Amino acid sequence: MKKYRLPLACALVVLLSLALPFAVFSLWDKALLSAPHSQTAAEGLSAEARANSTACTLYACNHVLNVPLGYNSGSENPWAQTAIDDATLDRARSALRALHDAGLLTDVQLAKALAVCTQNDKDTTWNAATAPGGLTQVSCNVIENFDDESPDSYSSFALNLILTSADTPVYFNYQDGQDTTHLIADAAYLQKYSTLLGLDSFADWQYPDWRAAVRDFGVAAYSETAQLYLTANCRYGITLSAASMTPQDYADLDALYAKGDTP
Repeated sequence: MKKYRLPLACALVVLLSLALPFAVFSLWDKALLSAPHSQTAAEGLSAEARANSTACTLYACNHVLNVPLGYNSGSENPWAQTAIDDATLDRARSALRALHDAGLLTDVQLAKALAVCTQNDKDTTWNAATAPGGLTQVSCNVIENFDDESPDSYSSFALNLILTSADTPVYFNYQDGQDTTHLIADAAYLQKYSTLLGLDSFADWQYPDWRAAVRDFGVAAYSETAQLYLTANCRYGITLSAASMTPQDYADLDALYAKGDTP
């Protein structure tokens, strides 16, 4: 039996060495999202923000992991393309229902989005991607021909969701070509999004009015305590976004847009 001990020990060492990096990377990802992120004292998060999972995740994406969030970000590093599967679609459906329950999607919009999430045909292009920090993106584009006698007559629909590991929609893009200005009329709409993200505990939200400088502006909000910038845009549909932003960067934006300048 002794002659087998050395090969067995060597095999165990090899297996452990192979498994160790994955364990380390997993712990590192968790550490990035749970650490206070005090790389620079001036821009470090407040204690209240460090206790908030969404604020921590978005801070890590911007300042630690360098993960881009937004339209088409799934095609940029460090996003990794993955196959679309039923579990990912289930997460998307759940997020869509949460957006509807929060008052951010109408009944008609929810029905349309859920119907698209069941489609798997030549006219529907699905994409899925993952990024460090537990982020998952699912998106689709649908081309619909609504006049058989005119092949060039068509409509399009686009859906894009970026979810945290807790399925919080930190980015949402719903494009159906419809005017949704009446839905995104004031700060109340964005306040609903803040609540859905678990950010309503922050008491210092401010709502800048940059309509003179930004086309189809919608609404925006900034919390210095959370170092988060939220937007709701109504151009050809609905776009909701949340991103980490330093107080200085927000002050620079305000100085630029408040006087009606465009970049």
